Amino acid sequence: MRRVRDRTRNPPRTRPGQVLAVSDPPRTRKMASQTRPIRGGSGAGFPGKNLPLLPVARLLFSHVWDVLKDVPIFQSDHFLKTPPGDIPDELREDMIKGFVGIFSHVRDEGKIARKLVECINVYLSKDGPNLGCKSLEIHEAVQQFVFRCWFATHDRTLKDALVCYVKLQLSLTRGVADGTALLEQLLDVVSKELDQMSTYSPSVPRNDSTRDVKCGLLTSSQLSIVELAALVFCRVLTGETYLLWLLKLNSLRHSALCCLIRYYSTRVKKDLFISWFLSISTNFERIINNVNLEHSYDGLFWTLRSLHRLYSLLLFAAESAESSLKSSFLKNEVDKGWHVIWSCLMRSLPTFVNVTSIVDAALTLLCTMILSVRS
Repeated sequence: MRRVRDRTRNPPRTRPGQVLAVSDPPRTRKMASQTRPIRGGSGAGFPGKNLPLLPVARLLFSHVWDVLKDVPIFQSDHFLKTPPGDIPDELREDMIKGFVGIFSHVRDEGKIARKLVECINVYLSKDGPNLGCKSLEIHEAVQQFVFRCWFATHDRTLKDALVCYVKLQLSLTRGVADGTALLEQLLDVVSKELDQMSTYSPSVPRNDSTRDVKCGLLTSSQLSIVELAALVFCRVLTGETYLLWLLKLNSLRHSALCCLIRYYSTRVKKDLFISWFLSISTNFERIINNVNLEHSYDGLFWTLRSLHRLYSLLLFAAESAESSLKSSFLKNEVDKGWHVIWSCLMRSLPTFVNVTSIVDAALTLLCTMILSVRS
């Protein structure tokens, strides 16, 4: 008599994702077959092959709907009340008092101070959304140390931690009335920071006509500062108050404008972008002339990058029904501005032959303008 193998004691080996048609119920087999593309969607197990999710997306969503449509109630309130990493109220109060007490006695920078700032950053990233206005209580105690060390420290790790701290505070105080003071502090700080960065921009001696100049290059720390500046400007720009501030010549403030257009264009009124463009076009010839005199190219590089993003932005805005570009007068002024920029670049481009970054940025802008006209 043949012995029947006891599958319950020695279950057969299976590969990850393999379905046993005999033992699994139909519903389980269906779920397993539809989750397999998710697990292998990146094709990690098959070098050189991708398993796109698009062909099975409709089937997956249909399955999710079949499972959820008859569920009477969801227990999502439990995750909202006690999300992973949440801190009890009684412990939260003690932690806030602890941070306030510690930083009221911190005077000098150093390894311990850096670790404390990093500790606060971890806490704000984990529990910040639950703090409400209490995050400003922490800032009241920390701000003196933060802004004293901002320009004085030579510890790049500490500086990066300070930038991370103010970014977190900006995110947590969005929409909070008491957050205005923080914005004013940061506007002054990032303004000085960008001006200080611009003093180290590369320049070419007048008698050096063969050197290939690199410009527009930012370190990771500088990029973090620029992104912070763009976020601050987005929060404070409600009109033309800071227009001349942004257009200051020979400054990396242009990079912040470029970053603002890239990441926060949907938060800023299109009319303000039009005003920025008209001001740039009015001063563009002077910007070119100053660059030729001072041989400092970072400001022009970021201006060209900003113009490239503004061109696409204003092109789509012109097609919008609510756009002020529907006004024939304003549209004519914008067209004149682009004509001025085109003429200045065509006339001055040969003088930047040794500055590859400027040539690339200028040609990219010109090509975009040509292609949009032809289309």
